[in-house]
Amino acid sequence: MQNRINNKTIGKIVRDDYRTAEVFKKFNIDFCCGGKKTIEEVCSTNNISVEQLTNALSEIEKNSILIKNKISRIGSRIFWRTIL
Repeated sequence: MQNRINNKTIGKIVRDDYRTAEVFKKFNIDFCCGGKKTIEEVCSTNNISVEQLTNALSEIEKNSILIKNKISRIGSRIFWRTIL
C-alpha cells in the first residue's frame, strides 16, 4: 500500500477508500480542507512518522482482505450445504 499512497494527496486517499478517514482522524490529520497535502507533507508538519501512518493505513487493507477471505469461505460452505 505504501507505494500506492506516497504520491497521492490525503484527500485522494480518503476519496479512494473512506475507511482511511478514521486513521487520519486518529492522528488528528485534516483530510478535508488540508487534504491537498501528501503523506510526507502531513507527517512532517505534524511530527508523525511516515512509517507509523502508512502502517496504520495498511492495517485497513489487511483487515479488508481477511474479511473478504472469511466471507468467501462462509459463502462456499453455504453453497455446498445448499447443493448437498
